Amino acid sequence: ATAWRGVPTRVLAAVPAATRVTSGRAAAAASTRVASSMGPAAEAAVPDEAADDEDWLHEIHFEELDSTQSFVEREHGNFDQARLTAVSTDFQTAGRGTRDRQWEAVKNASVLMTFFFRFPAECETSFVNKNAPNVTKVLALATVEALRWAAGGGDPRAVTGVDFGMKWPNDVVANGRKIAGVLARAVLSSGGRLDGVIVGVGVNINQSQAEMDAYEEARRTRALKKLQKMKKREEDGKVNSKGKGYARLQDEIRRPVWPASSLRAITGDDKEYDVAAVRRRLCKSFARELKVFFREGFAAFRDRVNAMEVMMGSEVRFRLSQEEEIDGTFEGVDEEGHIIIQPVSGPPRTFPAGEIIPGSLRP
Repeated sequence: ATAWRGVPTRVLAAVPAATRVTSGRAAAAASTRVASSMGPAAEAAVPDEAADDEDWLHEIHFEELDSTQSFVEREHGNFDQARLTAVSTDFQTAGRGTRDRQWEAVKNASVLMTFFFRFPAECETSFVNKNAPNVTKVLALATVEALRWAAGGGDPRAVTGVDFGMKWPNDVVANGRKIAGVLARAVLSSGGRLDGVIVGVGVNINQSQAEMDAYEEARRTRALKKLQKMKKREEDGKVNSKGKGYARLQDEIRRPVWPASSLRAITGDDKEYDVAAVRRRLCKSFARELKVFFREGFAAFRDRVNAMEVMMGSEVRFRLSQEEEIDGTFEGVDEEGHIIIQPVSGPPRTFPAGEIIPGSLRP
């Protein structure tokens, strides 16, 4: 039996009510019925920019899941491969963040959603390989647009007192606090092309700042306990303190360079935001952005990403590997989405991946 619970509250109109199940084996059977109701999977094609997003975007919402990311990883083969599928939930019992960190969420207080799509067949394999890693940045842009829309009462231009931005490589921040994160992985097609994408986003909407601070403290406490156990194992000669796990735990303890917050806490609003409305706005925004992305690639988004990058011009320490780190100035990303670091001496350097060490930012 698949390990998830949920009651779909929105599926395709063509899907019979019998697919609205609660748990276990019935859920697995429901996925098969949903797939069969869609008919044979069509080959992905570039969606028409003038077409209604509803023709391409398929939304499925659950009251509760273990994790939207895990659900999509299990079930994406049953989705219509020619459409953008968005799976969301009001609450998840085992949410996942970057580097397998736990994503904390209060019921009905967050946008919790994972998308699945395949690059259209018209996209050359070289185009897919070059641009797929940058889907997280496109989704982050769509998330900022949806947050501005919510904070502005339906008008993104009406926002005052809130500075939304993006933090490389996959976070959304507001007034120096993290309110959303993006997580992605690629999926092989039957032909062996790595053109499928599973990309998820978690957005804190209605939590109080006290709740967010409590989660942050709980996370630090968990990391500290794990580190203490690891130190004990090191004393017993069972673990190397220079290993990735050891360094990651140390980073977890230092991490609140960008402490967690929520849209409501940042704006100071007394009333709660309509989470479902923000979710729908984000879905449609991402669907529109992807139409451009399929045709023009990340190059069409680079300037917008760099304009929103909160670390632009900051002095940072960049970790290439456990053995190599460099100090320099963060200068955004290039047209392939690679980070640009200007070292203390020498020409600028670009890297496809790495990590800015928490606590290393210097004014």
